[in-house]
Order: sequence, then structure tokens, then C-alpha cells
Amino acid sequence: MKHPFDWDPVWEHMRQLAAIDTLWRADQQHSLAWMTGRLQQQNGVLIADEVGLGKTRLAIALAVCVVACGGRAAIMVPPGLTYQWCEEELRGFLRQMQELKLAWAPADIRPKILRTYPDLFSAENADEPYPFSNKNKIVFMSHRFGLPQRLGAVKKDDLWALPFLLKNDISKDERRGYGTGKLGVSDQQYDAIAWLAKNLPGPLRKRLRGSELGRASTATLTEDENSILFRNLIGELVGDFELLVIDEAHKNRAGTEYSSTEKALSTTLQSRLSACIRDILLRPGSVTADAKRVALTATPMEMDVSQWTSILNRIGIQHETIGKLKTAVEAFATAVDNVHTGGAQELKQLSDAAAAFQSGLQPYVTRRLWRDHPCVQKFARHGGQDNKAHPHRRMRNHVVPLTSLQAEERELLAYMEGLAVASKGLATEHRLKSAGSRHSQALPLISEQARMATKPAGPAEDMSPVEQAKRQRQAYWLEKVQALTASQGDVAAKPEWSLQWHPKVRRAIGLIEEMTQTGKKILVFGEFIAPMLALDRALNIRHYLRHIRKDIPIPLPAGIHLDDPDMLRWLRSEDMEFSRQQIAAFEEDAKRLGARYTLERASLRNACRDSVDAYFNETSQFNSPLPPELSAILVTWLVQQLCTSDALGAFSGSGRRNDVRAAVEMLLLDLKDADPAGKDAGDEDAAQKPFNWRNAVQTVEQELEKDSSGKYQFRMSPHSRVLYGEVKASTRRVRQSTFNNRQLNPQVLIAQSAIASEGLNLHRACRTVVLFHLDWNPGRIEQQIGRVDRQDSAWMHEFADWRGSGEAPAIEIHTIALAGTYDAARSRVVQQRAKVLRSQLFGEVLPLEQLSLLSEEARAAIGEINIDFRPPKQRQ
Repeated sequence: MKHPFDWDPVWEHMRQLAAIDTLWRADQQHSLAWMTGRLQQQNGVLIADEVGLGKTRLAIALAVCVVACGGRAAIMVPPGLTYQWCEEELRGFLRQMQELKLAWAPADIRPKILRTYPDLFSAENADEPYPFSNKNKIVFMSHRFGLPQRLGAVKKDDLWALPFLLKNDISKDERRGYGTGKLGVSDQQYDAIAWLAKNLPGPLRKRLRGSELGRASTATLTEDENSILFRNLIGELVGDFELLVIDEAHKNRAGTEYSSTEKALSTTLQSRLSACIRDILLRPGSVTADAKRVALTATPMEMDVSQWTSILNRIGIQHETIGKLKTAVEAFATAVDNVHTGGAQELKQLSDAAAAFQSGLQPYVTRRLWRDHPCVQKFARHGGQDNKAHPHRRMRNHVVPLTSLQAEERELLAYMEGLAVASKGLATEHRLKSAGSRHSQALPLISEQARMATKPAGPAEDMSPVEQAKRQRQAYWLEKVQALTASQGDVAAKPEWSLQWHPKVRRAIGLIEEMTQTGKKILVFGEFIAPMLALDRALNIRHYLRHIRKDIPIPLPAGIHLDDPDMLRWLRSEDMEFSRQQIAAFEEDAKRLGARYTLERASLRNACRDSVDAYFNETSQFNSPLPPELSAILVTWLVQQLCTSDALGAFSGSGRRNDVRAAVEMLLLDLKDADPAGKDAGDEDAAQKPFNWRNAVQTVEQELEKDSSGKYQFRMSPHSRVLYGEVKASTRRVRQSTFNNRQLNPQVLIAQSAIASEGLNLHRACRTVVLFHLDWNPGRIEQQIGRVDRQDSAWMHEFADWRGSGEAPAIEIHTIALAGTYDAARSRVVQQRAKVLRSQLFGEVLPLEQLSLLSEEARAAIGEINIDFRPPKQRQ
């Protein structure tokens, strides 16, 4: 019988840590003390500090204290963030504790990382490894850990055969399952099956023996009862924990609930994350069911206040209590929405609802705010904005008026809107129905595909007169669009690249170039891939052309050739300012300047080669030397990462070899971390491949170009780069690292919202965000801004160095919209959603523009309402 875990030593360690000021910034120690007090009294808490204020460190501190007292911690992390949790947070915190010489501090903690199902059976698991929690006191689990994705379609036995083979093993006296004789799995998985057969708890053993698995097939496992059983078995291999931490706990909130009570409360949700928590960690009979729980998220609600309930469920609050809290948050949102004139009844309803909201959530939620940070307070005092949640952020909305567009562009917008309206109510392609809205968002829909578009069927005798009329109108507008756009693809190397000249993309190009030419790095968030790629291509071509015009040595951008149609069109563009003589001499000048740049990088190549040799010599116990041909490829790739148009000399002098070596080691470590993020994260096939340098070099080789003779062409690190789903996991962290280095490219990082909105640290060299495609979700917009608005950010350092002359450095956020289009409608919806979010999470009960319309008495009354979840300051 297991003895209950003694939490008292953990609380004592936590109080000791909270008293050490050097470990904490921005009142983190007060959050630690609050968390300690609340967890002594209840099952779980929610740390909802704003993005960038250090929630992760609080969870790491608690996990380390639990491990120091003999406990175990499971930490659930979104795909792509394991490296930051393990290397930046856990390792860094342990180093600090060692420096403080705390007698109880663990010397080291070797965590286990479970990204995908095959990680349960890696070759390193030996000597009775199961359950993992017995040997690995901290286990990091991806949000997508659990049953293999697309289970019904997987082919490899290794990814689904375990329940069938285990049932055979524990039912030796009974008839074997049909089809199991042909199944085969790895030796490591057979070892896991043997361990489960010996150690399976009685109730789970009985369920497995009595289960209706039937024929051995993946289809059987897609049934709810069998998939839950499969996850329960996985849970036995993972083990039990005294602490459960859920990072970005707002994610994966979708699906169907189970019990009628839970359905009414919108609590237990069907998602990969929820299924992992419910069926793997909190499976029946698990010690983890009684674990303390800590959820981390800056946005417990984003678009709908009902989202609070899923977060509160994840920290183990009783359903009855969740029901009461749900009523309170909805009543507060309604009261905020009902303030129109500021009358007595409106204010009374608002005040009462705010008080119930505050008191209801206070025991479970803590939230530190940026406006309390000393650096932000200093900024606020300078600008007289003490009451704003984010005085250090400067929002600039760039609206492109229709009058500034060419007649053909305005005509195309009108045709797109007409096509969209005409297509409503018809059984037709979605791209036609959404033509107007998507064109304003610069999504390639019609313009570059017009010649391939299919003309809608004309009226047929079996159609009603109304439908015949709609079909005729749709055909009319599509013909108009096709006639206007038929030649657009001819001006680009690929048809979709014609978007480089879309009015919204052109405005983004001008804005970004205006800022990068003053030395700023720019983080751009987009939703639609084609316009993002077009923007990236245009920025790199134009950056190259400016150097040629100024006679500055530079190689061609990757994927671009001197006779490229896009290059030639930009060359002749008026805003590039090439004279007729320069245009005529362009090819000759380009070859001359490219050759000069290639010669200047020779010393850097030597430094990179020496750094690679030194790295593999020093890590020979872990890494075998690379064959010469692979080493040459890796060196070529490293040189291109370190070469920029204006910083080549920074890394090429003999006195800077240490800088080169440090940069090379950083890039090699980034290549070794193959922690994927985004929609394709958790690929089981990739997870089964252990890291080796041959595969890594073959991956980076795909970024290199060869000339007609088969030799590698030199391409420096691009001025602009894109981070989206198709970028391989092994290169994503490289792009993150080089963007965080002021000396290296890219200067512009164009990131897909679904990939880079959460978790990534992109703040070391950037304080400017361009929201190219405004997200519908105001919570995600906060997360996007939070990539650069973080502790120890570029903005903090610049503001600390500011001497009071000119405009103070700020976090700059830019939006771009076409007036009178779908952009404007989207902005209005987002603003309304943001109003609810800011009232519940930032203490701004009403936005300033709405407050300004109310009477002085109403403003004073609303000013007395205090939504505040900040932790109380502890006495030292």
C-alpha cells in the first residue's frame, strides 16, 4: 500500500525560495507564496499572469521542490516548447539553486520527454524502465501525446498492436484474438507488454480480458471504449505523479462532454490534451487523481467567457463550484455589455456582477499584470498613462483608403464583393462565396487562378427561377473577375507570386522597409500562406536590389535568378529608383558584386570549419566525427547562416573567432532539438527516428542551391524568412535563434499564426509586431504581441538606455487594412471581443473610448470597480 505524499516539506521549501529575492523578478515571489498557500487548502490553481511575465518559472520552482521531497511531476507542454522548458527553464533554475548552495536542492534532474506514442518504447528504455515516473521524477509530455494521430489509418503494427498482444499475453488459456498472430512489434514494445502483463492492476486487467477488441485492426480501437482502454494502458507505462502542471491550459477546448452534469457545464472536453489528462494521467486507480494541479495560461478566456469552465475543470474544481463560477463570469460579461448611458441601474448591475466575479474566482486565480512592472510604470509616468493596462505598447492602425488604389484595383475589389454576394445560397465552391473577404486579406483566390477557374454551370430547366437568376449573376461576376485578372500571373515567376503587387501586400512592404532601414527587426504574423510567401519574396528581392543600386557587395537571394520575372519587374519599379543606365548594367553589376562578396567570406568559412571540428572533438563521446563530405555541407550551411549584408565583418576577423564558435555551437544545438510545433507536430514516424547528424545535415542541405556544374552556390542568410507548417522542425529553432541575434538575419520573420503565436521567445532583438492578418481571437493577438513583450526584452533594454530625448521606445504593434472591405468588419468584431477579454483579464472594465462618452459621475463610479487577481504582497 502506497503511503500518502507528505506535502509539508514542499511548502517549507517553497516559502524558503519565495524569500530569496535574487531568484525572482516582477513580483514572482508573491505569486509563489500565493500558490503555496492556496495549494495547501485546495486541489489546484490557475496562474494567469500576462504573457511574458514568467509563469513557467513558478511551475518549475514547484516541480523542483516536489522532486526534492521524493515526489514526481508531470508537465504537459505544447509541441515545440519542450526545449525551452528543459534547457532554458529547468536547467537554468537548477544552476541558480546550486549557486545558492541550498542543501536540499537536487544536483540535477534528468527529465523524460514523451512527445509521441513511440517514445514509450525508445531503445534507451532498459533495466525495468516502467513506469517512467519511478525512474524519471519529471516527465514532460506533449499536449499531443497519447494514441497515435489518425489511428484508423496507421499501418505499422508498432503504433497500435499493444492492446491486442497484451490481451493475448494475459489470456493464455483462452482463444487468441483473431489476426494477432501476424502482428509484430519492436523488442522494446514486447518488453513493455511483458511488464504490463506482470504489473497490470486487477481492475484494468479484468477490463482488458473482458473487452470486445475483436479482430486485430485499427478500426476497433477508434471506438470510444477501446480507445479509453488503450490510453489507460499507456498510463500504466507512464506512471503516477504527485504534481500535474498544464502549460497553455486553454488549448484544445473543443468536443463533446460525457455526463449530463459536465455537458451542462461545458467542462470535460474531447481533445487530445483532455483525453491525455483524463485517460492517461487521471485514469482509474491512478495516484495522479489526487495530485496537486497547476494550470498556466495568460488567456483563460479568449472569445467566450464560457471558456473559463474548461480551465477550472482542468485544475480539479468540483462541478457544482464550476457551475456557480460560470454564472458569475457570464453575469459580469452581460453587465459590461449592458453599459450604454451609465445610468444608476446599469452601474448597480455592473458593480454587483464585478464583485461576484472577483470574489468567486479569487481563491483559484492569480494574475500579475504588465502595468505593475517597474519598467512599464516608469514608461507610464513619462507618458501620463497610469491607468492603462499596457502603456508601453503603441498601436498603429494603417488603413489603406480606396482612393489610393489604382482604378483596376478598386474594380477588382468590387468584382470580388459582387462574386461573393452572388454565390451566397448556392451549392458552389467556398472560394467563390468568400471571394470578397479573402481578397481583402490578400489570400490568393481568384487573381492568380483565374485561368484555371471553372465557369459555374448556367441555368438548367430543373432549376427554380430564383436559382437560375443567382447562377446567372454568379457567372457574370466570375467572368468579370477572370477578364480583369487573366494576365496577372504572367508577371510573376509563379502565378501566386503576383500577390506581391496586391495593394495590402504593397502597403506591408513599405511599412516593413521603412522600419528595417532604421535598424529594427520586425515580427510579422499572418494567417494565409500564399500572401506571406509573396511578402517574403518581395522583401528579399527589394533588399537585394537596394544593395545593387548602392554598389554594395551582396549575393543573390535564395531561389532568385537574375532573369527572374519578379526581379525584373521590381527592378523597373519607380520606388526602387534605378536609372536607365543602372537597369542596363544590372546583370553585369550583380555578377561583379556577388563575386566580391563571395571572396570576402573566406575567413568566415575557415572559422566555421575550425568551430565544427572543435565541437565534434569535444563531444566525441556523444557524436561521431562527420565524414568530410557531410562536414563540408554543414560548414557551407553555417557560413550562410552567419553571413548578412551589413554584418559580414563582425564574424570574419581573426579577433572574433570566439564569437563565430559561440554562434556555431548555438546553431548546432538548435539543429539537435527536433521538437516539432504546429499542426504536424507529433508525427509518429518522425518520432521513431533517433537523432543522427547525417539526417540533420541532409535536412539543411535542402536549403542549399547548386549551379549547373553541381557546385553549391553561395547564398547569405535571407533578409526575410518565413516560419510556417512546412518548415522542418530541425530548422525552426535555428530561425528563432538567429532572429533573436541582433547581428544575424533574418531582419524580418514572417510567422504563421498557428505555428508561432504561443510559447516562442522572439524578444531578444525585436520590439515591433506587424499583424498582417488580424486574428479573430483577441486572446491569440495578446499571445502574438507577447512574443516580443517579455522579461529581459529588447524593448526593456532600449528603454533603460533612453535618455529622454525624442519619442520613448515602445512595443510597437501595427495593423494593415483596406478601407471599406472585410478587413474593417473583422476589426469591429475583434474589438468587441477584446472588450470582454480586457474587462475580465486586465481590469479595464470599459475601454477608454467608451468611458469618455459617459458622465463624470459614471466614470468615477466605474473607476471604483476593481477587478484584481494580483497576489497579495508578502511581508519580508
